[in-house]
Amino acid sequence: MLPATQLCNFSFRHSSLAIYYLLVVIDNLDRNQYETLKTYWLSLVSDIDLDPSKFVSSALGDELLYLFGRDNPDVALLRWLRARKWYVPSVVQLMMDTLKWRREWVFEGQSKKEKVT
Repeated sequence: MLPATQLCNFSFRHSSLAIYYLLVVIDNLDRNQYETLKTYWLSLVSDIDLDPSKFVSSALGDELLYLFGRDNPDVALLRWLRARKWYVPSVVQLMMDTLKWRREWVFEGQSKKEKVT
């Protein structure tokens, strides 16, 4: 988990939102939820199945880093876990499918669509 002292490194639009993430979302996990979050991290990393240096420059790596650049990585993964009732295999599959979908549709910049039109 991200220490509370590093939370300020993320750019939140409102300080009240940062306080909410710190107090409610991150620090309010029970032991089982915390262990599930760790398991999710490990499963996600192992499912990527690429050398880390190659992953960073891959299409999936771009999308994952874009996601984590906009939000606290633990908070982003917790949203996915809650959406799938804390069932890690389902969450990993959903995350990988979403990253592929985002890359296919160039969600963040719409640059492919702009070039086509």
